[in-house]
Amino acid sequence: MRSPEDWLKQALVILRREGVEGVRVERLARDLSISKGSFYWHFRDRSDLLGRMLDYWDSEMTGAIIEETERKGGTPVQRLWTIMTTVRRRHAADFDVAVRAWAAFDRTAAKVVKRVDARRLDFVRSRFRELGFRGRALDTRTRLFVHYVSTEPSILPRPPAAEGEKLARAALSLLTARPDDQGQG
Repeated sequence: MRSPEDWLKQALVILRREGVEGVRVERLARDLSISKGSFYWHFRDRSDLLGRMLDYWDSEMTGAIIEETERKGGTPVQRLWTIMTTVRRRHAADFDVAVRAWAAFDRTAAKVVKRVDARRLDFVRSRFRELGFRGRALDTRTRLFVHYVSTEPSILPRPPAAEGEKLARAALSLLTARPDDQGQG
């Protein structure tokens, strides 16, 4: 028997490929090579599945990453780097664009996206604040970091791993540089 997580992961894959309309019990059962009836061991109905998909996206693509970052600790720059590498390693940003497209017309999804955005922004803002940024510099760096980490992998072609790491390091360096550091290097 498949676990609820198996169903949720496959539902997110379908969401990314086809949108929320493609997330159907029959389709999931077929993709997982399991009977449709086993779905009901884990979920009441499709609405329950959709709600739990949003919760899973929140907990696995945000909560677990924040927890891992806090567990590893380090300087603010090291923690920002942990976020970047963890998101990339877990492919956590792969579903952001699809969930946001869903949220554009679904009130429940929109509430979850708003909550996730606030949580991500608050966590990242704290790291930039620790680096001494304030005001507009703080807000701009926070928003650019979250946008880069959350959407870049879904929008642009993925470079080879080594090149992706170089690009991420360069982005982090730009975002954490003090104004007097710019122009050097």
